[in-house]
Amino acid sequence: TPLRRPVFTRRAAGPMGHLYNADTFVTAWQQVREEGRYSLHDWTVKADPDTVFVPSRLREALPQVSKAGAAKPLYMWNCALSTHLNGALEVLSRGAVAELVVHGGLENCAATMNASALAEDGYLRQCMDILGVPAVERFDILLDSYCGGTPSPCNTLAVAFHPLKTPADIVDCFRDASLARP
Repeated sequence: TPLRRPVFTRRAAGPMGHLYNADTFVTAWQQVREEGRYSLHDWTVKADPDTVFVPSRLREALPQVSKAGAAKPLYMWNCALSTHLNGALEVLSRGAVAELVVHGGLENCAATMNASALAEDGYLRQCMDILGVPAVERFDILLDSYCGGTPSPCNTLAVAFHPLKTPADIVDCFRDASLARP
């Protein structure tokens, strides 16, 4: 879903230069609610533009997460460090998205958190906690330097690789990931 309403982000004072950009993603989730297309799919995925995402690998990983199906609210933790949720790749079941956008989740979270003072992954993690949406640990799906991994070369079976900052790096990573075999 392309974001229709621009929202400006503020640069964080943190040592890694992360953005306080949760307000942008709250706007995006409001748009997801308005469009309602998430309800046609079992899973919703948000990937950063500097992330190489291999959807077929996520499809392979999902059956291991929940035999009960995507109607159950849950989301994936993808980083063994920090807050356990790295915004480079966010994976939510249809049930988790419904908790967030249909059952008052955005409003409940807005009442207790300041979106303009948080990065979007921290905001989403805290919001899922407030809503009681359980997380599933899948630290193997994302190779990210912020999580202690090495995203390049992209010759593993990870679902996503981050950060890749040049178009050439992104193309090379996708090629290498496409050639990787178990």
